[in-house]
Amino acid sequence: MKVLIVLDDIDHCDHLEYLAGDLCWFGKGSRVIVTTRNRHLIEKDNAIYEVPTLPDNEAMQLFNQHAFKKEIPDVCFKKFSLEVVNHAKGLPLALKVWGSLLHKKGLTQWRRTVDQIKKNSNSEIIEKLKISFDGLEPEEKEIFLDIACFFRREKRTKVMQIVESCDFGAEYGLNVLIDKSLVFISKDDTIEMHDLIEDMGKYIVKMQKHPGERSRLWDVEDFAKVMVDNTVSSLNNNSTHIPKTYILICYVDS
Repeated sequence: MKVLIVLDDIDHCDHLEYLAGDLCWFGKGSRVIVTTRNRHLIEKDNAIYEVPTLPDNEAMQLFNQHAFKKEIPDVCFKKFSLEVVNHAKGLPLALKVWGSLLHKKGLTQWRRTVDQIKKNSNSEIIEKLKISFDGLEPEEKEIFLDIACFFRREKRTKVMQIVESCDFGAEYGLNVLIDKSLVFISKDDTIEMHDLIEDMGKYIVKMQKHPGERSRLWDVEDFAKVMVDNTVSSLNNNSTHIPKTYILICYVDS
């Protein structure tokens, strides 16, 4: 029998094997479409399409469809629509969630909500993106959090040297993060990630509520508070749940 099968958001090889292990299971002309955040699962296949983020015009159309149920925004909301779309950086999930959040809201609510979006990414988006993080091994999680908190836009060689000094398998760990679409290498050999992926990493660290109990500090005000309150001692706990890597980078404006 000729079939069309779509397997969405597959993250384990067992799922793929059980549901569509071999094309000979299906009739001639059948098609199996698999979407995944883990490139490693489909490396043996020769018809891989890497889905890019949306270009600006398509991103605006998608956002408008969810916010206004039409492709052209109302004039009074146009400025705020542009701000939201620019912040989403072409990520369809963010455009859909934020568009639905703003649907049927008045101008005052739009203004407040857009300001909040720009300060803190929506928790619904973060939780959905966190699925990829949850599937990582402990060492891979530590490498990802270090990159999200400190090393975005840093040269790959520099980051690898630092990570290796912490007894982590740097090269393998980075390749896993790339395969999981959590980071990518830019043309100038720096490590990059989507803004919302970075937000997700910092959100995970901030869930350790008090700054002195967090595994990483990157905000100058948080660091100052920890030093003044003398609460950094929690980082010296011998608990196996405390990561090996504690790095602080401070940038001082000239």
